[in-house]
Amino acid sequence: MACFSLQIVLISNVTPEMAKEVTGCVEINARELVDPVTEYPAYKTNNYYLQIQATFTETSTGVKLKENARSPNMVEKSKTMSFTNIPQKFKPGFPITFKIRINHLDGKPVTTGRLTLEVSGRRFNKRSLGTLIRQTYSVKNGLIYVIFRNVPIYTDTLNFKANYNFGQLEKRQSSKALYSPSLSYLTLVLPENVTAKVGSKGSLNVLYTVHNDKLEEIPFHYKILCKGNLILSGVIKVARDRRLSSNRNQRSFTYNGRTIQRTSVNKFELKFNITQEMVPSCRILVYYIKKDKETVGDSIVFDVEDKLENQVSVDFVDAHKRPGQKTKIVMKAKPGSRVAISALDKSVLFLRDSEDVTKEEVCG
Repeated sequence: MACFSLQIVLISNVTPEMAKEVTGCVEINARELVDPVTEYPAYKTNNYYLQIQATFTETSTGVKLKENARSPNMVEKSKTMSFTNIPQKFKPGFPITFKIRINHLDGKPVTTGRLTLEVSGRRFNKRSLGTLIRQTYSVKNGLIYVIFRNVPIYTDTLNFKANYNFGQLEKRQSSKALYSPSLSYLTLVLPENVTAKVGSKGSLNVLYTVHNDKLEEIPFHYKILCKGNLILSGVIKVARDRRLSSNRNQRSFTYNGRTIQRTSVNKFELKFNITQEMVPSCRILVYYIKKDKETVGDSIVFDVEDKLENQVSVDFVDAHKRPGQKTKIVMKAKPGSRVAISALDKSVLFLRDSEDVTKEEVCG
């Protein structure tokens, strides 16, 4: 005889049992055990699991054998949805880029359906901003890219809500504004679809907030650090250019005991030469210091294409040769280079670990 029980986390009074005569092997439909608890709210569904205790009693001898097993937690939905790259702390006034991912339980992307994104917010004075974004997307590869470009400068809280196929899935997440006593912020933005290469010019955009329509020059300090070494540093003095201003807020509002008015986002481009010392990546820091000693800044990782300083190429003159025939090898490198060559049958490398130095080891 076998006895089965269903146990639910935090709900211990639901333990259906069933007894069955067993000869050899018996199959039980787990769905029959789950049905009695479907009346519970959907938000508790992930707490359901089967705790199975089987007791086998041999009729002729009375000998009993017991075995226990626990199933994984049950889920109500066959798909999952999640936000990616929504910051816990955002900088008001600057774009926010994030993703919405929709997958089946086996990890495969969902390729059909519609998703509605709604973003709302609150001001620093706790008043509602209402709906800032309401956008509908077609789901094709399980991934939705979103750029929220014009975050109001006076935003204290952002609330993100994604709804898939009219309520089949719903996900919510909130983000708070990064604290600044004067609502002064700076962020660094890398150029899109550009591969940084040694010997070329590198660049990034510096976005920063400006208050009270001030036009005086701001000295921006920048530092480029690669593998623990300071490669480049300097100061750029930038005056506000109204032609580059965006996300303007002409209304005044009170924050942290002071009146903030005529705020906008300005930007400039930081350019520099990419050298071999920057391979494979560097961290770039940009900041400025206000008159009240508040430091406003940001840093970002800048990736550079992996490429060794001395490029060496080795080629055979002939594509095919028979055993015993002579061949020629053409090598190209910088003058004065010392090149070592080893010739091995490929099967040797299959029989033992190669001790060749890799590009990743050289670049660090």
